[in-house]
Amino acid sequence: MQPALYIFGMTTESPIFKSITEFTIKRSEWLHGEGGACSKLLRKKDQKKCCLGFECLARGCDPDLIEGLGTPDDLSDSSHYDEYWKAICDDYDARGEPGVSLPALQNSLININDDPKFDESVREARITELFAQRGVKVTFVD
Repeated sequence: MQPALYIFGMTTESPIFKSITEFTIKRSEWLHGEGGACSKLLRKKDQKKCCLGFECLARGCDPDLIEGLGTPDDLSDSSHYDEYWKAICDDYDARGEPGVSLPALQNSLININDDPKFDESVREARITELFAQRGVKVTFVD
């Protein structure tokens, strides 16, 4: 039996965030191109998600944990920040491109997702490319 994960004084038998090889972004539920002030991992009023919100849910995160948060860095207040980055690093170590700065890559994902100036095909291609650098395949559907 594997030992329980210890986080900030609590233990859990299974992590909130798991390693993944791929995930899907549903265009009809995708929050993008509205500017950073409007973007959320999971926006309460319409349940739309930015690209990182889709990733968090694919990693097994409970929607209540990310609802209303702007970025995964906001998880630092909920004590799951380290667990999120451990899953990201595990994927990167297994399949990512050498020499990539993971925090810089996350900032690039946020910028391309939120910036209203990008054409949709360019936005999707760039997001796909950036996640691939982290070792994760993204597919856009509908």
